[in-house]
Formats: sequence, C-alpha cells, structure tokens
Amino acid sequence: MSVAINYDVERSFLAFCASQGIAIPGSIQMDGEIHRFSLESDRHGNKSGAYRVWPDGLSHDGKPHGFVQDHHEGGEKHHWQYYNRDNPAPRKELTARERAAAIARKEADARQEAERRREALKSAWDAYQAARPIEEACDHGYLLEKRVRPVGPLRVGSVPSKSGRLIGGVLMIPMYDVLSGKFVALHRVFPWRDKETGKFPKGWFPGTNGGVSLIAGDVSRGPVFVAEGIGTTISMYDLWIEEGEPEAPGEYVPCCTVLACMDSGNLIRQSRMIRQKYHDRRLMLVRDDDAAGQKAALAALDAGFDGVIDSPVREG
Repeated sequence: MSVAINYDVERSFLAFCASQGIAIPGSIQMDGEIHRFSLESDRHGNKSGAYRVWPDGLSHDGKPHGFVQDHHEGGEKHHWQYYNRDNPAPRKELTARERAAAIARKEADARQEAERRREALKSAWDAYQAARPIEEACDHGYLLEKRVRPVGPLRVGSVPSKSGRLIGGVLMIPMYDVLSGKFVALHRVFPWRDKETGKFPKGWFPGTNGGVSLIAGDVSRGPVFVAEGIGTTISMYDLWIEEGEPEAPGEYVPCCTVLACMDSGNLIRQSRMIRQKYHDRRLMLVRDDDAAGQKAALAALDAGFDGVIDSPVREG
C-alpha cells in the first residue's frame, strides 16, 4: 500500500527512535506494515531492527502511531504516537464495546510486555553472572583504544545473537536504578569495529536504556563525577584516586565516586535522580565534546549539578 509521507511525522518518529538508542538508516515507510532494518551491532547482513508506523489514513484514531524494536535487545516494543499541537487530528468516538475491547487489549499487551521484560532481565543478569571479571591485562579493543584499565563491575563474556549463536568477547556493564539499586539493564560493547562508522557497536539488553553503573568509588567523601561512557568515567577515576594506607602494595583509597550512564539521552533522564541520590555531595558532569554532550551539560546544570568539566578522553 502506497501512503504519502508526512515528513514532520517521519522526523518525529526517527527522533523518537534515536531517543531509544535505535538508529534507522534512511527514510521510513509508513504503511502499517512491519519493516526490518540492520542495526549498528548487526553483522553479515542481519536485520535485528524492526518498526511499524500507521499513518493518518490507516490509524483507528486519526493519529499516526507505531513502534520500534531491537531484537538484539530482547525485542521490546518502544511505542510512539505523533501529536501535532498546531493542527490536532479529531478523535474518533468509540462505542462502549469498542472501548471495552481496546482496554482489554491494552491490559493484555501490558501483561505480556511485563512478563517478556522479566524474562529478558533474568537472561541479561544470568549472562552477566556467567561472564568473567576483567583482569588488569584485558585485551578488549575498546578499553585498549581508550587506554584505560578495567575497574569496577566490568566483565567479559558471551551473549546470544539473533540466530542463537554465541558471540564471545563482549564487554558487559550492569546498570542499576539510581534510587532503588535494582538491576535494570545490561550495556554491552562488542569486540569488533563497524565497517562504516569505525566504532565499536554498543547495545542495551533488554532494549530500554536506563539506570547508571557505579564504575568505582562509592565512598562518602569527595566529588561525584557523572559521564556518558566508561572510557571517560575510568579516566576521571584514575585522575582523582589518592594513595592511602593500603593493606597490600598497589591498593588505592578512592576519594571520589564515578558513575557511567552510557549515552547522553540516558544521562539526561537520570540527572535529577542522581542529584536526589547524592544530595550532599559535590556533583560534576564530565562533558563529551559534541552536540549531545553540550545538551547533556545543560540538562545536568538544570538538574542541580554543581559544575561541568571536559572529558579527558574521546568516546566512540
């Protein structure tokens, strides 16, 4: 079915996908059908991404809506709906039977999604527990490129691909809710470089990004540094550690806490909760030198961070 594209709707949907950490290459098709596409972390022509967009003419309530999925990250659907404040589409009046059926479908979908997420979270945690703690002489390409040593919760292990084949040598970083401390996601850095971008592919499992990772510190004194990537975070920790009175040679006593959010969008979402958690500490954002980093810096200051400093490394 051929449907005329509203480019404002298309931009809105692509921006929503980007906010979920999913990039759709090129333009999209808004025809109510499921379309597959390759993700940054895909190899050998795999297509682990999927989206579906219902435009005005195919939408039951007159509003374009849809979802995007990352099957590498458990296939969770990220739902989107377009709203034009200047010219809102009229809502279709539903009958009592239609409303009841819509509510029932919504509740059933919510139960199914909650169960799927519980299973995906368990799979992510099991994969992290099965991975090995990183030794000092880790040869993971990402850490070698950043010239940082492995510290804190970083582990290396295997994760299943869409086909079920295990991918080894994956760097894993657990993410936890800032306030409750519950495990909410696993961030992964794959061991190869993308041929087009030259970067190490990264991904979230399950698909929704969130939480923070306490890379090092967790003490009651000194500043709290918050950054996007682990390269920046570990570098800041190394700049601020001080040698105390170690029980064994080479031990260090940290004088700061360092948190990684893994991307700018997640950092922006977590900033107010981080301020709430560390309300009695000096809170500093370590800014990446790009447009996203500038946006994150403004959001951090608005959330009550005490200051912003530049990253000592370049993430990517």
